[in-house]
Amino acid sequence: MARRNQGINVPVSRLKVIKSLEQALVKLDTNQKNQATNEAKFKAAQERWQKQVAKLAMTKINKAQELEAVTRYNGNIRIAFEIPRDTIKLPDEPVRDFESMNDWQYNDA
Repeated sequence: MARRNQGINVPVSRLKVIKSLEQALVKLDTNQKNQATNEAKFKAAQERWQKQVAKLAMTKINKAQELEAVTRYNGNIRIAFEIPRDTIKLPDEPVRDFESMNDWQYNDA
């Protein structure tokens, strides 16, 4: 059973801890500096993926089920439909390969 009110003694070199903390800080700094370009690249990849999916779906529109068309308040028309599962093979959706950080999470003050 653990002793109460006593810390755990782990023999780790202070230099190793300091070095790993400094490396983590450098990584955070580079991620924060590259945040805008990473987000722009990811957004562009997502838009390309959405266009690819739309092209694939439009080629198989004749197999659509449960078609729904709605005119929105601003005059735009929203069309939704379902395509059977094995009709098309979707391309791989882009995955965020970086950590997204908000300004309030990272302040270098």
